[in-house]
Amino acid sequence: MGPLFYRGRLDGTARVLLVGQEGATDEALVHRAFTGGTGQKVQSFLNSVGITSSYIFINTFVYSIYEQYDEFARELAMSGSIRDHRNQILQKIFNEND
Repeated sequence: MGPLFYRGRLDGTARVLLVGQEGATDEALVHRAFTGGTGQKVQSFLNSVGITSSYIFINTFVYSIYEQYDEFARELAMSGSIRDHRNQILQKIFNEND
């Protein structure tokens, strides 16, 4: 399928950061985080509290992981290149947004 990229603003205007575990089929098809059913629910919630554009959605994992809830997936999330990649993205977000 391919990687799941962020969704939202990377231009310094974000006020809300949401971090999900990893995407499902809908996200894998369009290569963007939070575009499926869960993304629609989160988007609806944000809209209801007045946030329509100042957000960034990212996932812990850039790729979907089959049977993700085990010690192997936890280790992947917390060490090595996956953690480093995610932390680089988070650091960029924190550095460029209030």
